[in-house]
Amino acid sequence: MANKIGQGGFGSVYYAELRGEKAAIKKMDMQASKEFFAELKVLTHVHHLNLVRLIGYCVEDSLFLVYEYIENGNLSQHLRGSGKIAFAF
Repeated sequence: MANKIGQGGFGSVYYAELRGEKAAIKKMDMQASKEFFAELKVLTHVHHLNLVRLIGYCVEDSLFLVYEYIENGNLSQHLRGSGKIAFAF
């Protein structure tokens, strides 16, 4: 899968466009299935303005969570001060 935009403890995140919508796809390691299903359970029941929206998921051959793509870097970059914008709290 091309367009890798991040790496975490449980897998990698990729940029994609699905049906004209920008998306971030988290491909999780099969060993992280417990974490995958916990995250899936939470995000299918919780909807909030400050949480990224879950678009879909796939459990065939690999574990994928498909999120809306948020511009301007990731949370870690903003917390370290290397993000492009400042939060207005």
